[in-house]
Amino acid sequence: MSKRKLLCVAISVLAIVSVGLTSCTSNEGEEKTAMSNQKEQMGPPQQGGDQVQIDFAAAAETLGVTEDVLKEAMGDPRDGRPDFTKIAETLGVTEEELITALGLPAKPSEK
Repeated sequence: MSKRKLLCVAISVLAIVSVGLTSCTSNEGEEKTAMSNQKEQMGPPQQGGDQVQIDFAAAAETLGVTEDVLKEAMGDPRDGRPDFTKIAETLGVTEEELITALGLPAKPSEK
């Protein structure tokens, strides 16, 4: 096979591979968009879900504090589960008021 024919074959193969990779990449983006839309339609997780999204601005207003004060009292979420009793005490509210303002499910009653 001549060098010219070999070069043409190599270019053709590269073109086919690049088109194939491009179509795979664009499908991946479409799948992510579809998954994101599906999550939005499902709404926030309910009790037993992974995590609840907290509206800190609304919660702070309900509790009569600033959003910054509330976030500071809550601490870093990477540090584990917050101590709601301590946070409520810091903010000068009851634990129940705090939990309700945050939109979290009520604590199960201890038996």
